[in-house]
Amino acid sequence: MAVKDRLSDPVSILHEKLEAHASMLMSHDFHEFIFIRSGEGSHINNQFSTPFKKGDFLLVKPYEKHAYVIEKPTEVFLVRFTEATRLVLKELVHYSGGKAVALTKAKSPLNFKVSFTEKDEMLVMELLQLLSTLSQEPYKNENLCYYQLLCLISIIERNLSYFPKDKNRPATKQSISHILNHIHKHLKDPEMLNLRFIANKFNVSTNQLGLYFRKETQQSVKQYINQCRLALIGKMVKESEMSFSEIAYQFGYVDESHFYKSFKKFFGVSPTVYRK
Repeated sequence: MAVKDRLSDPVSILHEKLEAHASMLMSHDFHEFIFIRSGEGSHINNQFSTPFKKGDFLLVKPYEKHAYVIEKPTEVFLVRFTEATRLVLKELVHYSGGKAVALTKAKSPLNFKVSFTEKDEMLVMELLQLLSTLSQEPYKNENLCYYQLLCLISIIERNLSYFPKDKNRPATKQSISHILNHIHKHLKDPEMLNLRFIANKFNVSTNQLGLYFRKETQQSVKQYINQCRLALIGKMVKESEMSFSEIAYQFGYVDESHFYKSFKKFFGVSPTVYRK
């Protein structure tokens, strides 16, 4: 049973110290950013366990069930904002002419936390301290809080890792990185991983895309997408309690038998054996 929490202010900043223990499972009706100022432990979110340390940043969506397992006393900054605030941010992004980053781009499907560069970690701390001051008078400073949140989201997005930790990271030339980022952001959207769709997005022919991608990664686009999709599927099979049919549906498999065949071909065992 999850402890439920609600938020009344548009934006709220909390500074807390967590002692070594396992917290109760909780859920809430607001969005939450968790910045680990110090300490070590794990964060459990929808049955996935993510280890954290100083400088890590975690994101929790409304109604996701999550908990902490604290191994060393941990100091955290919690940035909380309502769904109404999210809609305001979405509108500001829309009218920014591409200069602001949407909240949806602030999370990688393969990694549930963000680790900042040293300089960006300092920027994040300054933003959190400013937000903490502004949120003391939430309605007076409401508009100012929105813009600080947009700055924070931009810093999160540029520090995201879209690559499986157990695979060799491909080339990071800027142009290929844009293609790789697109792939990793849409691993659950087969239509957006269509070769023609990707080629159109990056204004090249499908043939040019295929040749360039193979040159930079030593794999075809299809091979790379399949590898990354199955890496994420394997993580969900192993670490979550979702049924195999639910996982298959999330990744657009037309039937469960196709899902089983693809999984066994990649991992060498069935999903059932892999989960055990």
